[in-house]
Amino acid sequence: MIETPPSQVSPEPATAGSVRAFTAEPVPRPLTPLIGRVQETEATLAFLANPDLRLLTLTGPGGVGKTRLALRAASLVVESAGWSVAFVNLSSVPDASLVRTAIAQALGVPVGDQATLMSRLVTTIGDSQLLLVLDNFEHVISDAIAVVELLSQCPGVKALVTSRMPLHIQGEQEFPVQPLVPPPPGAANDVVSLAANEAVALFVQRARAAAPGFTLNDRNADVVAEICAQLDGLPLALELAAARIKIFTADSLLKRLNDRLGVLTGGPRDLPSRQRTMRDAIRWSYDLLSLDEQVVFRRLAIFSGSFSLGAATDIVDFPVEDGEPSDGPVDVLDCMLSLLDKSLIIRVDQGENEYRFRMLETIREFGLGRLNEAGETDIVRRRLLRFFTDLVVSFEFDLIGPNQHIILRRLDQEVGNLRLALQTGLDLDSAASVHGLRLASGLWRYWLVRGQLSEGSRWLSRSLNAATNVPVGVRALALNNLGNLALELSQNTKAHACYMQSMELYESIDDNSGMGDELNNMGLMELIQGKFDAARELLEQSLAIRRQIGDTIALPNTLSNLGDIACFEEDYDLSETYHAEALAIRREIGNKRGIALSLSNLGMVAYLRGDTEAAERWYAEGASYAAEVDDQFGKAGILLGQGKIAVRRGQLRHGMTLLNESLLILRQMGSRRLLADVVDALAAAAAQDRRHSAAARLIGSTSTMREGNQIGITHRSRLEINDLLTELHRALGEEGFHSAFESGKRQSLETAVDEAILLAGAIAEAEALRLAQDEADTADAGAAAAEELGLTPREREVLALLAQGLSDKEIADALYISPRTAMTHVGNILAKLGVNKRTLAASVAVRKGLVAPLTEAAPHD
Repeated sequence: MIETPPSQVSPEPATAGSVRAFTAEPVPRPLTPLIGRVQETEATLAFLANPDLRLLTLTGPGGVGKTRLALRAASLVVESAGWSVAFVNLSSVPDASLVRTAIAQALGVPVGDQATLMSRLVTTIGDSQLLLVLDNFEHVISDAIAVVELLSQCPGVKALVTSRMPLHIQGEQEFPVQPLVPPPPGAANDVVSLAANEAVALFVQRARAAAPGFTLNDRNADVVAEICAQLDGLPLALELAAARIKIFTADSLLKRLNDRLGVLTGGPRDLPSRQRTMRDAIRWSYDLLSLDEQVVFRRLAIFSGSFSLGAATDIVDFPVEDGEPSDGPVDVLDCMLSLLDKSLIIRVDQGENEYRFRMLETIREFGLGRLNEAGETDIVRRRLLRFFTDLVVSFEFDLIGPNQHIILRRLDQEVGNLRLALQTGLDLDSAASVHGLRLASGLWRYWLVRGQLSEGSRWLSRSLNAATNVPVGVRALALNNLGNLALELSQNTKAHACYMQSMELYESIDDNSGMGDELNNMGLMELIQGKFDAARELLEQSLAIRRQIGDTIALPNTLSNLGDIACFEEDYDLSETYHAEALAIRREIGNKRGIALSLSNLGMVAYLRGDTEAAERWYAEGASYAAEVDDQFGKAGILLGQGKIAVRRGQLRHGMTLLNESLLILRQMGSRRLLADVVDALAAAAAQDRRHSAAARLIGSTSTMREGNQIGITHRSRLEINDLLTELHRALGEEGFHSAFESGKRQSLETAVDEAILLAGAIAEAEALRLAQDEADTADAGAAAAEELGLTPREREVLALLAQGLSDKEIADALYISPRTAMTHVGNILAKLGVNKRTLAASVAVRKGLVAPLTEAAPHD
């Protein structure tokens, strides 16, 4: 966290007899300590120690800490014997032609005639070992040739340059200086771990300088972490923000960061003017751009988060308004390369086949201001909306095909831009609203898989309300997809209304495929509510349509729903037939998420049949597919099934872990349909652990949950619940059961889920203690039995290996004794146990607690 002296790697030692004929400008000593940057300092020194490297350029955006890093490295080089270091501050040099003058002044060389200045510099330096630190080179970069001349004629000189862009001369090694890494968003960190983060440490140090009473504590730690994250860990931004702690609390400061550039002002008077405000630091770089680069820069600022090269060229490449200054046709690729060089955009994670780029948020805010001044904001937003709408619509079938995991990851990368595009559809005119609706509708499956049901539903509801002059098919599909999200949120009334409206619209345009969708969805609603006859009738109509038109993509959904009806009615053979056909189709088209769901359904059928081993195999395979596409909904269902298997086998600790994880996923998603099943499973586990009052409260809560949301239940599950209720009545008595059950019915869903999570933890902890006690008791019993039989400690070791099926030679190898000695021990053991076979010895040893029960291998006779 705080400055730690790195290993002092220095340039190669000075040559014997070199004489310094100049007086170097001393390296400035900052008044505040450098926070972190240990790795960067060591890397800088390692570069400088390379005898083949003469020019190192530290690049990065304004305020990232290039100068501080260079000063730290230079100060360590000063401490190395035989080296001189000269610091040349170029920030105040107004013209590139004065670079040589600034170098001469830093070395104490009279400037005199410019025509002879370079030769006089070369003569003065001679063969001296000199590290020349050239700070803030970006605005005089047109005279980078001066550095080339000096290095080529003075073999003992190395140059350490700080610049917002590389010099682009031969022999240059660029070293990009990155912002400090802030705490990851959403991470639950304690104060100690946050204090060790370099970005947080810098903020806290500068905040204390402004307000000595400021401390990082449990109340403000998360807020400080969020401030650091919103400022991208950019040191100058952190320092300027921390200075505001004198007048703002951390909470107030965070709220004001929606206007970063207005807040990040008032830097120290001894800093260059361009670094006293964040706006001026960025403007310094912006003013160095060509007209075309300024155009591309401001348009790229529209992207929220990272963006691809393809998106940038498509959205940014359009002519400027008549009368606006321009260099001619804009070459977006060349401009982006220049912006990358000048640290106004940065390259981030690599996508599947291409790099992605982003702007730091403070720089982006400046760019958005320039975009607004140019009157292009709405134009660029509209282009962004159209681009991402077309992209998402083109992914419709890919999202259920073999490449869906790739598409989902691509959408993860674009989620900031997708939200911006969705908001654009709401903000602009009628044409934009149609694009926005198509985008919101096309994203429903993404929100479902990623477990963000509520967000997806909000965007789609708002887009439907805002859109005007929408084609019938587009509105029908959007209503259908909104109904799908509402159904998973247990908003059954809303889902039914959406499906009915969608059905009417599809009928009006005679769309058989759409009608098949709505028949399936309405059948699913009847199924969820336990109205099996009505559900079967609707689903069979949907099945007929889908088979007739050959809709293999949607057909597995209907087959699965019919399989669920058969399962609920305990016709497991028919259920398996439906689910197996659905699985075969999904395998054929490569729908990995669908495959996981079908495997989970077959697991449920096997579980209800009582075949837990088959169920375990189905669930395990399904889990691998769900993990491949990161399907949170599918994962939660599989965890539920696996948890119930563990509880049925008496493995309460493992079962609680699985059920608790499922519960956490479903709570975050807001999916109440499966939530009730998980809470029921936890209630059964609680009763098994003799926590009868807690079990009764949870069953009371799920009964309210099911009634309020019209959630059906399988016949077998109903029987299991009835058996559980009978057990709870018997354990608690009528009055005790009624009190606990009614208490549960009065609980809110959130309270019930919180109780279930705490209960799962308590059961797991109690089970762990019981297992530990059982192991201790077994060990005590084994020791007593061994003493009674007269077994020595070595004979117990031999007996444990014998019981695992090892031969005399294998026992000898394991214990580092001779085979003859092992054979003698085995003979003694058989005699003491009163048996004449190794298999019998193993059986007696297990029965008496001398060794743990075997799971696989049997001993050799």
